[in-house]
Amino acid sequence: MKKRIFVNNIKAREIETKIRLFETAELFGLKGIYIKDAESGIEAFVEGDVLNIKNFLSYIGNIHNLSPVKTEDYYGNVMSIEGFYRILVLEQLNKLLKLFEQKE
Repeated sequence: MKKRIFVNNIKAREIETKIRLFETAELFGLKGIYIKDAESGIEAFVEGDVLNIKNFLSYIGNIHNLSPVKTEDYYGNVMSIEGFYRILVLEQLNKLLKLFEQKE
């Protein structure tokens, strides 16, 4: 099963948001996740078993206070958990590199 999730009043550029959602996706055994900025918040795409996605949605609402405004079925591709992890690491390395370049 795949779902598209919208959460308002938060931006994906905040690395803490991506890390929290990634960790929660791993906790519930999701097969894939991808997070990007949307007009008024974030848009997340998840893939996994029905129960795991249901638990993921409940957990992010109760524990992380990221109550989805809207969820809908999704039929496109969703990045694997491993692929999303690599993206997170590369984004952080890029930020560190920019910091070091500014100091020179």
